[in-house]
Amino acid sequence: PLIIPRFVLQELQAVADSSDKLKRNRGRRGLDVLKRLQSNPRIELQMHEGSAGVPDKSGERVRVDERLVLFTKALGARVVTNDFNLNKIAQLQGVDVINLNEVANSLKTVALPGEYL
Repeated sequence: PLIIPRFVLQELQAVADSSDKLKRNRGRRGLDVLKRLQSNPRIELQMHEGSAGVPDKSGERVRVDERLVLFTKALGARVVTNDFNLNKIAQLQGVDVINLNEVANSLKTVALPGEYL
């Protein structure tokens, strides 16, 4: 199953509600992609309440990336991302990562200009 923690959905909504047009468009696109994934019968998409309010040592809320790593580690799951920094932080904390950029690059056909395919 593809598990989406509630705090990630809330972050997407906050970005989609941003006054910055670029951020707003990225947030809306993220919500649209989630909707498409949800309607795909081959993908088991689950919303999970997760640990949305994990406090850090000072009592402040932990950033979404850190909460995601803690959440994933607690479930024994993998992070799926194209975020370079999240990828590195997760790996440093012993969490398996599926890097979407690496997946896309591995699926590209290696061809040179002028070659017949």
